[in-house]
Amino acid sequence: MLFVEGDYDFKVLRRFACKLGLPELAAGLGITALESGGFGSWERVTTLAAGIAEVLGARLMIAAIYDRDFFCREQLSYVVNTLSRVLEFAHIHARKEIENYLLIPAPLKRAIERSIAGGLHGAKRTGDVDIDTILHDLTEPMQDDVQTQILKRLHPDRK
Repeated sequence: MLFVEGDYDFKVLRRFACKLGLPELAAGLGITALESGGFGSWERVTTLAAGIAEVLGARLMIAAIYDRDFFCREQLSYVVNTLSRVLEFAHIHARKEIENYLLIPAPLKRAIERSIAGGLHGAKRTGDVDIDTILHDLTEPMQDDVQTQILKRLHPDRK
């Protein structure tokens, strides 16, 4: 049983597994993926796993994977340690969302250039793709909000 934040996360994990040459994981064989509903569900997942183990008298193979969201290292460490006591595997991504692992300039540039070369979606070559500038221009306006969200999680009692 694998708890993921949403169905899309499991699809992304399976695509990564395919690229990494892990065919069983890529096919989802032997894994029942369940939507956890997000990071806030970790306590419910812990309780469920402990309850199943108590009822069955043995631990089931239960795992959970969460996005980092805006939590600080100490909070994440606490959650992973708590989950690891009752789950076979607990992981929190180092990046805010699993999709952020796809924001790597070199592969993005190759994918864009392949799309342009192949004429996908009506793309036309208009010059070199400066993916670093594009990513910077898209993410820079979000920087203050992200830092604010991290501080709010770190100090929830402050306004």
